[in-house]
Amino acid sequence: MAYRHSITDGRLAGIYYNNTGGQRRRKNLSGLRFPMDAVQNVYAFYCAGDGPSLIYVDSQSPMAKGWYKKELGTDTWRWTYAGIKSYDLNNELMCDEWMKLKITLEGCGCGGLPECSGHTMSLEQLKKELEKEEREQEKLRRVMTSAAAQPQLQEQTLPPAPVRPPQDSASSDGSRRDVSPVHSTISFTSSSQQDDTGIPHEVTIDINKRSVIGQTIYGGNASTVYITPNSTTLDGFTEYIHKAYDRKGDCFTVKEFKYRGEKTNNIPKTSKVTSVSVCYWAALETRNQDTSRPLLVKITQRNPGEIQVKEIYYDNVSSKLDDNTQWRLWTEFSPKPDELRDRLTSLNCSLNYVVNIDVSRTRGNYCGHLKAHIPGRVKVENVDDHGGLGNYKAYKHELNTNSGNTFHISALKYGNGKILTGVPTPVLDVSSVTVYFCARDTRSGGIAQNPLMIYIDSAKLGKESKWFQKPDKDTDPWKSVELLPENDRAYDKIVGILDTLSSPCKLADVTIDIYQRGTSSARIFYPHSYSVSNRILVTGVGGSPPGFTEYKHTDNSASKNTFTVSGFEYNKEKVKAGLSGGTSKVTGVSVYYWSPLEDPTRKGHPDKRGRPLLVKVVTKDLGGEEKSTYYENKGDPGNLNWMNVNDDLKGANLEVKLKLLNCKLNDAVTVDLSYTASYKGNWYCCADHNSKDKKIYFREVQVSCKHKSPSISAYRHFIGVGATLAGIKYHEGDKVKNITLTGQRFPMDGVESISVFYCGEVPKLIYLEGGVSTVSNKWFKRDSSDAPWEEVRSLNIIPDKLTKTINCNKYNQVVNVLKHFVGCSNYQECNKPKENGPKPLLKAAPQPAHHTTSETSTPLTAPSVTTPEPTAEERDPEAKALAEIPIAATTSLWLTFGAPSATLTGAGGLTGLGWWAFKRSKGDPWVRQI
Repeated sequence: MAYRHSITDGRLAGIYYNNTGGQRRRKNLSGLRFPMDAVQNVYAFYCAGDGPSLIYVDSQSPMAKGWYKKELGTDTWRWTYAGIKSYDLNNELMCDEWMKLKITLEGCGCGGLPECSGHTMSLEQLKKELEKEEREQEKLRRVMTSAAAQPQLQEQTLPPAPVRPPQDSASSDGSRRDVSPVHSTISFTSSSQQDDTGIPHEVTIDINKRSVIGQTIYGGNASTVYITPNSTTLDGFTEYIHKAYDRKGDCFTVKEFKYRGEKTNNIPKTSKVTSVSVCYWAALETRNQDTSRPLLVKITQRNPGEIQVKEIYYDNVSSKLDDNTQWRLWTEFSPKPDELRDRLTSLNCSLNYVVNIDVSRTRGNYCGHLKAHIPGRVKVENVDDHGGLGNYKAYKHELNTNSGNTFHISALKYGNGKILTGVPTPVLDVSSVTVYFCARDTRSGGIAQNPLMIYIDSAKLGKESKWFQKPDKDTDPWKSVELLPENDRAYDKIVGILDTLSSPCKLADVTIDIYQRGTSSARIFYPHSYSVSNRILVTGVGGSPPGFTEYKHTDNSASKNTFTVSGFEYNKEKVKAGLSGGTSKVTGVSVYYWSPLEDPTRKGHPDKRGRPLLVKVVTKDLGGEEKSTYYENKGDPGNLNWMNVNDDLKGANLEVKLKLLNCKLNDAVTVDLSYTASYKGNWYCCADHNSKDKKIYFREVQVSCKHKSPSISAYRHFIGVGATLAGIKYHEGDKVKNITLTGQRFPMDGVESISVFYCGEVPKLIYLEGGVSTVSNKWFKRDSSDAPWEEVRSLNIIPDKLTKTINCNKYNQVVNVLKHFVGCSNYQECNKPKENGPKPLLKAAPQPAHHTTSETSTPLTAPSVTTPEPTAEERDPEAKALAEIPIAATTSLWLTFGAPSATLTGAGGLTGLGWWAFKRSKGDPWVRQI
């Protein structure tokens, strides 16, 4: 149980209590004499038994102030230490404070005190800390002196005041419970202030002297001055109170004021002083105090015998950073609290370059507080970013003086003086502050709205403490930037962060409709939100792979052409899989189509244009690097299912991928006449498709005359029914060559097969079967690598007639065309043998390079059973019934280059290529006579 007794006039004549027998017992405080000056409160703690167990004297006299406990068997109370100060007693105690008081009370014989489970240190640690603090305070008291006077006594009784320890709780949340007061009374005797008949001390006040923690003494035994820091009365400032005590009273005379041993100007000798206060900015008092400057001096006077005091204030007007000796009288009257705070703020700006940054300003000079200097300490200028910030602007706040390079920030404000929360302040040694805005928010004269990001350049801050961004909600505090730019010139990263923050320049959330397109040369727009001004621009891109058109979608209103894709559609129907939304920092989305089907005349109802083949999403990271991600159409009828492509699609790989997808989705095939591809013999075109979807089959055949001249290898590529010939190509070294035909254009419908002859590994002569009349059943030869191939009118043979029994004239027609090409000059004609004479020996014609087929290879026949065949699942139900049907002696598609009549269940029956040819003709008569 505890009671507080307040002393109204500060003079305490004595302390006593009435014991249980009604006797008055006086308390003698060891080392002290009554009466005592400047006593404000006396706290008494009761446990059990006769009288109080512990008392606390709250006095402005450092010698009298403290805790006292009774010595056993006497009425003498000796000084002790409990780790609690007067302002702690006036408020609810924290757990650690209560436990220290509990330890002290238990040392006075008190038991049964409540426990507080929320203390941060163990009981043993608390005891050791308490012992250490007691030794330090005891050492300080030994060097102190005190004075006492003999007052006239008067008795007064004060009501009790409870002290509240913490509530015992399993949590550490600091919750508390009250201890009820015991109804016991202590009477105090105080006296009125007597005139000081002695000679007061004359002291020198050193305004540079101060103490960060606890009291500090200076001046020597003859004129001891005690300094006590007090930071509770003025927010953000520390008031150091200097007092001197003698044996005749608490007033003293200040002989002179000095700063670091040098006498100050314009503060005269002053008598009847009770205290001298010197104010400093608190933020600079936690480190090297050499950089902190005194701002204001307050001298408090009181005439002997009077209660009323007088205050005199002086300003530091020293102009040099290392000089604090020039002072000037400010006022001889006590200012209002707001007036004093404004005065300190102004002095702090003048002397320490402490400012309030107004993040809303975009030009001019200012200080950020009332009664600012002219010109202001800070200047604001637009940052010349050379276009690096796009639709954003930045403004830099720097020191507007030649007196130094850095300043300090006490607060950041915006608008009408609102405090910007979330940025820790104060910030010391700042070189500059850069504030970023959307350019649309900076059009008002000198004032901008909606600051987005702040960069504080200070050598005292780590990189993670320099960048701050606005919150999602205006009521929330600002937060640190996660992906930190290297500096305030890393514009790509800065814009990347700004694009994610709420402003008129924020990245738009758009939905890309991959169906939308104009032509390769005409751009179109389509909306992506309710606003007419927010539109997607679609343009054809030059340099696309041959035969394909790339349409690029960009946000026409985005900053630096970046935006966020929230989703994908095809003709206003949402894409189901593969292409997902939520991709930010997008610079463009490209959709690839096959150019021949993009003719505007094909657009109508229904739209007969081609299907989207490939989508490319290009993003830019915060380092400015671009990345392309590709997605391919999986082929469902609505073009709504897509999948990610893991292949590297740079250069020629992109063209290859587009041709494969074109084959799959648009039934448009590109015949590959590369020798290495033809020599292998297989299905191809849509290599990653199921076998039933493969569009081209090719194999090798041998051409020779009936007089057994050396054979010539030829290759034939059969094109699946319904497929369109998109082009013809071959590889020459590491280059891809596209074959064009004189006067003809791709794509071509109806082409059934292409036969090719090689010189070395280069195709030189081809024959097209089917198609439009200008190419159907015609021969074309190559004159140069890049020129269109020309029709060969001298050949009147069709591949169906090139059988192993062809006569010499037909065979020689082919040889005469080929022998003019490099690599085929040693081909020999077929010579008829003389009648009744010996048969001439014929030299074998050279085979194409790297060809491993024997010169005596079997003449053209139907594919053997070893040829890769369609699986059983691919065959139609009537295949089995047709398997045993005999076929005519020769065919135009199957027994190409000649083959004897045979049953199709053998080599090349309906289980092999014959079945493929049957399917191509859909059951039509496909066997015809030569």
